[in-house]
Amino acid sequence: MPKGTIIAFSIAENGAMGNPGNITLLTDQNELYEFNYIYDQKESIFKEFQVLKKCIDYINKVCMEVPDGWKHIDMEAGNHLFLLEWLDILFCKTKGSDILPSDIYAVWIDTVNSIMKHLSSRKEYTKEKSDYRSDLNIIPYDAERKNMGNSGCIRENLSVKWNSISNRTEKIVAIGINPSTAENGKSDTTVTKLCRFLDQYGFNNVTMINLFESVSSDQNRIDQKTQTDFSKKRGLLDDADIILIVWGIDGHKEKKREAASILAEYAEKLYCIRNQNGKYPAHPSRMSYASTIVKINSAADFAACGLCPFPKINH
Repeated sequence: MPKGTIIAFSIAENGAMGNPGNITLLTDQNELYEFNYIYDQKESIFKEFQVLKKCIDYINKVCMEVPDGWKHIDMEAGNHLFLLEWLDILFCKTKGSDILPSDIYAVWIDTVNSIMKHLSSRKEYTKEKSDYRSDLNIIPYDAERKNMGNSGCIRENLSVKWNSISNRTEKIVAIGINPSTAENGKSDTTVTKLCRFLDQYGFNNVTMINLFESVSSDQNRIDQKTQTDFSKKRGLLDDADIILIVWGIDGHKEKKREAASILAEYAEKLYCIRNQNGKYPAHPSRMSYASTIVKINSAADFAACGLCPFPKINH
């Protein structure tokens, strides 16, 4: 079996044009692995990679749904392509809407490899200083709260600018879980610590949005009905140079996956904060100033950030 994580595979059903029974597996390390499920009887592979059998059952209408975390593209003439759901969003964006389904057959491997190469080749950011400025003046603006009656308050955005050591021009959008106590003219622990951390890199700004707009210092009291509509944030996301996932490691898995339907389109901008212990995406209030900004550029990264299910071989 390939060493990398399988992110896409094609299946030619029995009777398909080309090579009936052929399965081609592609990993995020540009590895290809092929076998024929009709003639080779690779039971060991079906045992290790159970999603293959489930997808064949889907093709043969034994079951009516694609396995969780995967998307299906009919390439016609009995040929089928399955992609991890975040990759499907990028694939559809890359290939365009005018390509014929039958033409995907010839280009899907090169297209997927091109996407993964692009994600890996993005810029890496390094700190300009190891210490942080404890006297950095953090004054939020554009952080109005709206009273929603019995539902409490919401805050849609929050922005901060400061004088950094280099005044870099990158625009940063950070995405957390929900607003805490910060508002116009008043910061809180999360915002202050994030700004001090970004200042170590020479950045001088951040706009904060969240998975939920419900203002609460206790995540257990978040109003679930205030989930952010990220389709209405496209202006911010379009203008951003860096989209920083800072919503922490645990919780709200379903809502994070829903956000992925928009955020995956901006995969070339997605970064997160990794703690010294290697865990990510770190929440600012729980990170150390020795943490680092890292690219989200592999199947494991997308899964760790909650943007898709973890792509286990035995799925």
